[in-house]
Amino acid sequence: AIAQFFLFSAVVLFYSQDFLLAAINYLPTALFLLAVFSRSYFRAKEMAPLYGAIAIMLTFVGSFIQIVKISPHPQYFNHNALYHAAQFVAICLLFVTARWDIVREKYEK
Repeated sequence: AIAQFFLFSAVVLFYSQDFLLAAINYLPTALFLLAVFSRSYFRAKEMAPLYGAIAIMLTFVGSFIQIVKISPHPQYFNHNALYHAAQFVAICLLFVTARWDIVREKYEK
């Protein structure tokens, strides 16, 4: 992980700051998480891993929006804003996934 961090840092500093490179950089980790969440959901049939899998898929959608530059409005809500809106929802879902035991206890009482 340390070597990958320094390699990616060098690429960003000395080659390009294109978002596509960042997306390619986190693709293996995101695919691994998607596989783990999907497997956990199909084994346990709990909602937390499903939310995690949806969050990762939404991250892929957000990255696609950013790379292709899909923009509802070029001035007021451009592709970057839409990407960050999608990422916000994805991160909220990951937070729910991480806190699932606490959330479940609260609603099972």
